[in-house]
Amino acid sequence: MLKFANHLVITRGGTSETGTIKANISNIILEYGDHDVDEYFMEFVPPVFQSEIKSFWGCLFDVADAVKHIHHLKVNTEGRTQGFNGWHAKIKPDNILTVQGQFKLADPGFATFVKKKNTETDPKKVVAGGTETYSAPERRYSSSGTREGAVSQKIDIWSLGCVFSIAATWVVLGHEGIRQFTELRQRSIRKIIGQQAAQLTGPYPNLDYFHNGREVLPDVLSWHAYLRSVLRKSDTITSSVLDLIDNEMFVGDAGCRIKATELLQKTG
Repeated sequence: MLKFANHLVITRGGTSETGTIKANISNIILEYGDHDVDEYFMEFVPPVFQSEIKSFWGCLFDVADAVKHIHHLKVNTEGRTQGFNGWHAKIKPDNILTVQGQFKLADPGFATFVKKKNTETDPKKVVAGGTETYSAPERRYSSSGTREGAVSQKIDIWSLGCVFSIAATWVVLGHEGIRQFTELRQRSIRKIIGQQAAQLTGPYPNLDYFHNGREVLPDVLSWHAYLRSVLRKSDTITSSVLDLIDNEMFVGDAGCRIKATELLQKTG
């Protein structure tokens, strides 16, 4: 962040006078992102050699470190450190950018931060924003349909699991596999809607979720099993990533879902 005095040019009767505004203006210089993850998967072919696959996952796992720092933000003000609990609340492929070969989490526009309380082990907060496709099961509206309930920081873990799931699909099958995976989830949701609302007529909307409102879609787990069955012999990593997603991240009960600090330990 740069701070500097703003200069003002005043024109009077054909002459100009330069004055200085006393107030300082703060400016944020942002990095330039080459691609978001969606664009990256469209433009580039997946890694083939073991070293390439390992390097890709190592770079993507850096996003878990960013999530951990959002969940446990520390701000130093005049020598005093204050801790905050944070929620990104909008993790999705579009909001992860490649910057000079690194993956970086972006768009904290809906991020929420509250001061840490020593008594809270799993803080909850009503948060704004989010995205339907990558949202956790608990991010659904109450029965009144007007207010969303308080959620823990683990909504970000579910969303990151969705990103990892799509990344694993790209590593194994390329971008065409991502398209097939999307269609599979949409068919699964349409089937659920059809079973729950047989009285509805007309085509069902192409909704896209990784869950059925309570837990991960069985078709998502089946897709992951398929990915394991067609892995390249050189790929010794993606199967373990899928295990982490299935067993630790795609857990319907948020209280049993892995925390960001634990996730970082397993991906570091």
